[in-house]
Amino acid sequence: MDFITKLGKVSFQVRKLSDKVTELSKATLNIKALGPKLNNVIENQEELKREMKILKSLIYQNSKNNSNSTFKSVIEKETKPESNKKEVAITQIKELKDNVRSIDDYRELIERINMLREKLFDFTGGSKILYEISQILKEIKEDKKITSKVIEDIRAKADQWVDKLQD
Repeated sequence: MDFITKLGKVSFQVRKLSDKVTELSKATLNIKALGPKLNNVIENQEELKREMKILKSLIYQNSKNNSNSTFKSVIEKETKPESNKKEVAITQIKELKDNVRSIDDYRELIERINMLREKLFDFTGGSKILYEISQILKEIKEDKKITSKVIEDIRAKADQWVDKLQD
């Protein structure tokens, strides 16, 4: 009887620890999602510092020269052509949805999904979409083939992913 009680306690503790591991896994995903956003903040901070230095020097020059022409000649902002990551990700999702039935080799599908996942990670930094993609990848890798269930999952979830990205 004492053995059964101890076994019940151990079983309870195992379930409790499993729940904590699940919570930690979710927290880890949330923390990983903050990485790219933090990088964006740091990049923006650096850009603001550069612009503040320019403004300080312009104000200093203006106070010395009392001339507005200095502002016009000195202010030249570098413009970087940035691709719209959101639109690229949405386009890739739509292409995957349209072409998933024509892909015969599961390795090619895995490669395309991984490329999409990288684009989404760059754009979102982590999200439920990435989790769902990893679940699909896991299923494909386990089966080592493209099943009709996987195709239908991708086609159904692709619409949801596009909707989430457009919000």
